[in-house]
Amino acid sequence: MVDREETVEVLEGAPAGAMRPADPEPLRDLRGLIDELELLGREQRATIEQQESRATRIVAALRGTEAELRERSGALAEAERRHSAVAEEQDRRASQLAEREKALGEREAALDAAERTAAEHERQVAATGQELDARSRALADREQAVRTRETELAAREAADEAQVTRLAELSKHQAARDAQLKAREASVAEREAAVQQKEKGVVARELLVQRLTPTGPTEPQAAGRVYNIDTLERLVESRSADFPHRVAEWETYLFELRSKAGTDGSLPGSLNGLVEDVFAPLV
Repeated sequence: MVDREETVEVLEGAPAGAMRPADPEPLRDLRGLIDELELLGREQRATIEQQESRATRIVAALRGTEAELRERSGALAEAERRHSAVAEEQDRRASQLAEREKALGEREAALDAAERTAAEHERQVAATGQELDARSRALADREQAVRTRETELAAREAADEAQVTRLAELSKHQAARDAQLKAREASVAEREAAVQQKEKGVVARELLVQRLTPTGPTEPQAAGRVYNIDTLERLVESRSADFPHRVAEWETYLFELRSKAGTDGSLPGSLNGLVEDVFAPLV
């Protein structure tokens, strides 16, 4: 476009024989038209610069949001790894989340490609008013796409928060189940110990009955060592730390032998074999 002053100088400096306006009015109209064209060009350039600046700010804000979302996605992945044994449903949800992340990455790449294409198109059509209008429409489309993308990211953040909450609830439920199982295991262990104690008592009584039941003619026993129930009780108490696994058994036999002891605590000689077998480490 020829500058307005240059146009005027050319017109005014033409030779006398050259074609000159017969009237200064057309020159004034031409100057007015040039002024209007320059004003229109400045306004269009200012509009485009404002739209480009706004789009740049929006894209920068969106990238910050995407970086934060990636960090939160990493935290979610770590939480999912810690709870990998919870249920197959969680694995399915994790797979869906990965697919959504992949889809979002593809959409981001497509958006970047679209932005590069739009920028190239803007550089190519910047020379005319029609091209400026097309560029303005492209920027408006980008703004709409950015707003749509922000909405999708907000929905994804809400879904991630819901997933984290569900994982926390599942963790609490699992901890409660572990506590219940431990309590049941302790109860079963106590019952098993009680049953074992009863079994030992039954065995002790049966063995004692066998030892006291004569199997043939009774022969006089030679005088031998006489065991005392009180002495045996003191030995069990003093040596319990050395034989902790035998204490319950010994106490069962002591309880049964107490009924067979004399007033002074002495046990019949017929029980010597039983006493020496059962309390061998002590006698």
